[in-house]
Amino acid sequence: PCNVTTEAGSHWSSFLSLEYGSRCFTFNANNNPSLKVSRSGSTFTVDITVFLDQLSFLSNTESAGLIVAIHDQLDRPDFDRGAVLAPGKQHVVAFEKIVREDLPDPYGGCREDPFLDVDLPYHRGLCQINCIADQVVSDCGCRYNLDSRPSATSYDVCTYQEMEDCGDAAVEVVLVGNDCECPDLCSRTRYNYQLSGGNWPTHPVVKDILTTLRAAFEERNPGRNGTETIDASVITENFVNVVLYYSTLEVTTMQE
Repeated sequence: PCNVTTEAGSHWSSFLSLEYGSRCFTFNANNNPSLKVSRSGSTFTVDITVFLDQLSFLSNTESAGLIVAIHDQLDRPDFDRGAVLAPGKQHVVAFEKIVREDLPDPYGGCREDPFLDVDLPYHRGLCQINCIADQVVSDCGCRYNLDSRPSATSYDVCTYQEMEDCGDAAVEVVLVGNDCECPDLCSRTRYNYQLSGGNWPTHPVVKDILTTLRAAFEERNPGRNGTETIDASVITENFVNVVLYYSTLEVTTMQE
C-alpha cells in the first residue's frame, strides 16, 4: 500500500467545490511524473484515511461522509457517478478502466476537441454549468454560484433572493429548453467499480489512534486532559478509511 501522507504527499491537489460548499481533494491528477501501478489486485493499493471533523460542520448539514469519484487524470470528477462513503467504516473500491469511442459528424454528435477553454479539459457537466451561468447573467445580472470562470468575477454572486426571484427561472429555461450544445466527447474514459468493506477500525487500532489524538490535543491545549475530552466516538463519527485498487489492468474499449 502507498502511504499517501508521506511518500505521495506531493501528489495531492485541491479545489473548491461550489456545488458542495467544501474543498475537494484529488490524488495523482495530471502530476509530472504521475504515480503508476504495474499490477492489479488487493496487494497493490492506495490506502487513505480521512478525518471529517464534524465539529466544524454547519448546523444545517444533514449527513457526514465522503464522495469518492474515480476519473481520468485530465477529467473533472463526476460526483454523480461517485460513491458515498460513511464514517466509521473501511471501504474497499476495486475498479477497472472503460474507454468509449464514438464517431463524430456526420455519423454522430460527439465532440472531438478535448478542451473547453485554452487549458481547461472539456466536461459535459461543466459545459452545462457554463451555459446556465451565461443565462443567469443575461437575465438577472448576477453570477450563478457554480460559475467558477475567471470572467465571472466581474459580477456579484446571486443572493438567495435574486435566485428565487430570477435565477431559478433562468436555470429552468436552459434545462427545459435544452439550448446548450454540450455533447459528450468522442473518446471518453470511465471507471466501473465495486464496493465492499466493513467496520473500521479494530479495537487495537482504536487504541493507537486515540493515543495519537489525545497527545496532539494536549500539545495544542496545555493543561487540558485529552483522555477526558476524546473518546472512541470521535473515531467512529469522523474517520473514514478507503482502500482503492485496480481489479484488472486490462482496458475495455467500446466503439460505436
